[in-house]
Amino acid sequence: MTNLFFSMVKIGCIGFGGGNALIPIMQQELVDKNRVVTAQEFEEDVVVASITPGALPVEIAGGVGSRAGGWRGMLLGSCGMALPGVCLALILLSFLSLLNETMVRQIEFLTVGISAFIACLLMDYIVKTIRQASQSQTMRMTLLIIATAFILTCGKTLYKFLGITASPIFGIATIHVFMIAFFLVFYLYNKKTFLHYSISALLCVIYLFCVGKSSFVNKDYFYEIAILMFILSIYDGITNNLSHLKLFRKADASGTKRELLALTFFVILTAIPAAIVTNQTPMYLFNGLFSSIISFGGGDAYLTVADGLFVDTDLITEDEFFGTIVPVVNLLPGSILCKTLSAIGYYIGYHNSNAVSEALIVATAGFFISIAASCGVFSIVKYLYENLQQLEIFQIIRKIVRPIVSGLMLTVILSLANQSRKMGIAEGLGWFPVIIMAILFLINCWLYFFKKSSNITILGFSTAMSMLLCNMIYD
Repeated sequence: MTNLFFSMVKIGCIGFGGGNALIPIMQQELVDKNRVVTAQEFEEDVVVASITPGALPVEIAGGVGSRAGGWRGMLLGSCGMALPGVCLALILLSFLSLLNETMVRQIEFLTVGISAFIACLLMDYIVKTIRQASQSQTMRMTLLIIATAFILTCGKTLYKFLGITASPIFGIATIHVFMIAFFLVFYLYNKKTFLHYSISALLCVIYLFCVGKSSFVNKDYFYEIAILMFILSIYDGITNNLSHLKLFRKADASGTKRELLALTFFVILTAIPAAIVTNQTPMYLFNGLFSSIISFGGGDAYLTVADGLFVDTDLITEDEFFGTIVPVVNLLPGSILCKTLSAIGYYIGYHNSNAVSEALIVATAGFFISIAASCGVFSIVKYLYENLQQLEIFQIIRKIVRPIVSGLMLTVILSLANQSRKMGIAEGLGWFPVIIMAILFLINCWLYFFKKSSNITILGFSTAMSMLLCNMIYD
């Protein structure tokens, strides 16, 4: 259990690029190296986390921990994953006045090398996906799924990267990609007629335009289309699997109950001292729980939700949120959801008496509410999934998830490059950080795939070179 915790802490320390970016790193550490879970078990947790609101890497860490050690493993795994980023965020907030522009700039230069390293690991995941497809003779379908997932999700990032101010036709969130994929699998399962293909194509196109940035379709139709797709999926899924559904009623839910009770206990344990510090704690924790449960679409989407629930309700000021919290959580590794909730709690506690100790007490309660919300919903969805996965239709879903994730990773690589571009423009370096990242990415891939160098060696080389080159150009 101790090894599990420190493995998660190590992964959390380099958790740049969002949840999808950490999937290959977690697989390498937990499956290939330490064999905490099997590849099949890990991919099941990825499937569940991908369709569950909350912090994706924290959910996967909790799922792996649950398999390794029940509710204790879930707590250790999820907390270990989120802790590095949250601790760094709170330290920065506590000593923000002591940090000068030079120190912040060096951290930004460091992230260029880290981004190049992460992009290399993402490429390894994509390459392995393609190799598996070639062995199972599903190469064309796999490449099609990868390309489709990338095209549907890259629009917003691609436009920003190229400096295009117009709204992209598509630039949808991860959850919408999975919703479309699940609808197609359930609706077309054993019903591959021209009528079914036509209806599914029409609904998917309308759905995409509703959740996209274009104005071709009235977005007010989104809920009607989503409900119709859900009903069709459920109806066809049930009618095609009636003979197997009786197995679900015999499922043992004791493990899920223990996990939910443990999560609730730690929330109450940390909420009591936070409530003593400030009477705003109940509203803060309720909004934190609610914001986590409705958080689909990654860290950027959560910041929008948090703005409405914490800034608009005057729990924190707009200057604190956009002027301090947003830059800090985007600069550091780890889950944006967990960092943001903890940082908001820090300010709420600090408002009470200008004491850092009280600020940290409230921030701790926010940290655990973010863990509990993410892992609690994940635990429930995982219970449902595990007791239905014997159905053939879920076997099909498992086969398409890895190619979808691979397509999403191409978007993550583009996002990492865009972060380097933004930093370059802000620091007056232009496109040089992007060029440096691209060069280091190619060198990292050569070291990783051909020289078989260790991750520590590659990461150390990449970060040292990025700081050296960026500082040379800056000077």
